[in-house]
Amino acid sequence: MSDTFNPYAAPQTENLVSLEQSTIDFPPATRLRRLGAVLIDTIIVMLAMFPAAIIITLFSRGWDEMRASPNIHFNTREPFWACVALVVEIAINWRLLANGQTIGKHLLKMRVVRVSDGSPCSRQQNILWRILPVRILCMLPFFGGLFSLFDALMIFRKNRFTMHDDIACTKVVDLRPALC
Repeated sequence: MSDTFNPYAAPQTENLVSLEQSTIDFPPATRLRRLGAVLIDTIIVMLAMFPAAIIITLFSRGWDEMRASPNIHFNTREPFWACVALVVEIAINWRLLANGQTIGKHLLKMRVVRVSDGSPCSRQQNILWRILPVRILCMLPFFGGLFSLFDALMIFRKNRFTMHDDIACTKVVDLRPALC
């Protein structure tokens, strides 16, 4: 009786490639595509934060002090805004982070996967090992900018891994071959 046709059963096929399967055989994403995804994500976060940043900056007490003092000094607002940007970025990408993607990576058909088995990087691994360590180090006065530059320039290595890829044991793969 189990071999009878069930008109209510989900359609079955054997030839489709599932994007949820292991992506270990997928090629690494190109440097240009990774840069494009980062730019898309950055623009989205900036657009989301811009109105709040303008309002808070214009009406805060420190605005007059900042305008009156042309001296270069450590600005205590920078770590605050970096934390706000981190929260906004995670909130915007929350659903996609569960599949190892951000909006930029989703639009450009890329995914962050574990190096060991090629499975999509979990939300927890994305946040705790890829995003958070880099953002904390980038908030350090003077050295933060150098670290950020060093992390970005590591993409020019032969394996195309950045430092946050090395920290999290992940890589970014191109999903376009699966869609063909």
